[in-house]
Amino acid sequence: MKKLLFLLFIPVFTFSQSDINEKIERLSLGVEKNVIKWRRHIHQNPELSNREFLTAKYVAAHLKSLGIEVQENVAHTGVVGILKGGLPGKVVALRADMDALPVTERVNIPFASKVKTIYKDVEVGVMHACGHDTHVAILMGVASVLKEMRKEIKGTVKFIFQPAEEGPPAGEEGGAKLMVKEGVLKNPDVDVIFVGDIFRMYSRYCEQRDWVIEILNQNESGQGGYKEIIWNGLTLLRAKSGVIMKGEAQTDRDLLSRVPTLADTNPRKYNKRRRLIETFLAVGVPGSLIALWQLGFHYEWIDNRFYASPWEIVSSKKLREAELWSEIWTSVQRMLKGFFAGSLLGVLLGVLMGVSRLLRAALDSLLTALYTVPKLALIPVFVTLFGFGDLPRIALIAVTVFFFVWISTMSAIMGVEDGYREAALSFGANKWKIFRHVLFPGALPQIFVGLRIAAGVAVLMLIGVELVLASDGLGALIEKGRTLFLPELTYVGIAISALLGLTFTYLVRILGRVLVPWAPEDQTPNQN
Repeated sequence: MKKLLFLLFIPVFTFSQSDINEKIERLSLGVEKNVIKWRRHIHQNPELSNREFLTAKYVAAHLKSLGIEVQENVAHTGVVGILKGGLPGKVVALRADMDALPVTERVNIPFASKVKTIYKDVEVGVMHACGHDTHVAILMGVASVLKEMRKEIKGTVKFIFQPAEEGPPAGEEGGAKLMVKEGVLKNPDVDVIFVGDIFRMYSRYCEQRDWVIEILNQNESGQGGYKEIIWNGLTLLRAKSGVIMKGEAQTDRDLLSRVPTLADTNPRKYNKRRRLIETFLAVGVPGSLIALWQLGFHYEWIDNRFYASPWEIVSSKKLREAELWSEIWTSVQRMLKGFFAGSLLGVLLGVLMGVSRLLRAALDSLLTALYTVPKLALIPVFVTLFGFGDLPRIALIAVTVFFFVWISTMSAIMGVEDGYREAALSFGANKWKIFRHVLFPGALPQIFVGLRIAAGVAVLMLIGVELVLASDGLGALIEKGRTLFLPELTYVGIAISALLGLTFTYLVRILGRVLVPWAPEDQTPNQN
């Protein structure tokens, strides 16, 4: 929590920045004990979505005690406070969520929740397992601090206490959507909104109302359940207060916020344009290189005695011979058998070593040492063990694939955040259920990354093995072209190997998207 940095501002007043910071620090320290007390009270009295009646009354009473204008019953149980500054300026909204989750608290603390309710026809406990109690207490503290600095504020502050962030009950409206529908962003119209969280705060410059809806709706999918235990909200309180009391020298053009782009205002059009650009690059870059390759032969920049042109490869008679397709099918069978055998063993041992510290201690150093051994150096060993048939070739591919899948699987299992395990424990899950519903699903995205790498490596090893230890297959075809000085044959084999690797890797990637739809898509941060 000490790492929170919020850089957005609203230009406000004429005192120096050091004076502002000192005053915020002093006032924040003054309300720290109250923030902790409020948070514990709210934690001890949690309420589910659209049922935050007591929480709403508690918040409204505090705002009224500060002399802040209060609007109640917004989107059923929402509360909005309006604090007008001493000077004209923009309107800033600060939002906190109020609802709790149907979770039974199992922590023995003085202010633990003992509340029970009926949820989906079953009696359940109710708990602030998602940090909303802290969000509300912090925003109440921010209101206290800013009320003392009202004369220096240049603009208006809206305090939005949102109900049903985890999603309204079935058949009901609620949450951010209903608040926006009922005009929470109007009268006065909001210019900037800060959506507070314990460890992060989303901020945007609001020029379009639809965009604001998406901001308020960051978590409206209702997929809650992560667990955050915070005992002191003072750092976030100071940060939020500092948002309003930021330096005077900046103007609208200096706002460190992001003006809505096409991705925000028209996602469908943006995605269509992005796919078009990505498709053009995916086809255009290799196509350009192939065209340059062909031009090199046309203008005799490349010696055609040793190299084949793209046109010679495509128009090769070899591509129309049944023998070639037999070679391809032989290689594909070897690759698939080795890949599946190595992947199965890699996932199995990776999972076991990921969950067992003792097994990891016993095998990790041994497997790491074996991983560094060049696999082609094992050909004599495998031939001795398995003879001269296909088995040693398949085994070499399987061993190579195994190490990549094992490393990625073990790392993925160990990398699942402890918070997810703790949340499962708070629901009463046993070890098997934690593995089945938390560890393995959480690790699957990274496991499939390892499988994609292993798919490409399987093709590499396939060609390498066939070059040395086979009389058929693509590797043998490439070697035949080299020994008979037939560059066209060699390049046909290389081109088909490349297409085989591309196709197989892509198929594994598609399989991952189908089986693991919760995995993040391939994208870079701030790609807009």
